[in-house]
Amino acid sequence: MGELEIVGRGRTADVYALDGARVLRRYREGGDATREAEVMTRLARCGYPVPEVLGAEGSDWETAEEGGAPGLDHAMSALILAEVAVSPAPYAQGARAGLAALVSRVGATALPHLAEARTRRAADPHLTEEEVGALGRAETLVRNEVDAHVVGGIEVVHEFR
Repeated sequence: MGELEIVGRGRTADVYALDGARVLRRYREGGDATREAEVMTRLARCGYPVPEVLGAEGSDWETAEEGGAPGLDHAMSALILAEVAVSPAPYAQGARAGLAALVSRVGATALPHLAEARTRRAADPHLTEEEVGALGRAETLVRNEVDAHVVGGIEVVHEFR
């Protein structure tokens, strides 16, 4: 395999384009990627919108490319946290704090993708009617949280290391 084009970088791994349809995630400090690949495979079998796992070995695992912008991932994560935050769950307050932390990190990148994230969540066969009905409140909470992190038209984003 020749020089790989890096297309993403996370806290513990780098993501490389293999071709137009596949990416390789490589953990920078080694480790075993098979466990995470197994979780992703199980989530896919349950109908969750995750990339298809094509293989895993050592610190590398290969998936089908999602083809989505990082903002869609941010929107989906923010919306799921907001769903919990607007629910009567005893951990709703923690989810709201998690949403605030996420938005302070990613800023407004979720907003252009929030409608698509809501559509995808509403299509999730594992959500109850009540949960689908709460998506509007969750989306509003995400928008309000983003607005709270924009001061005088300037986005305030905090870097965490």
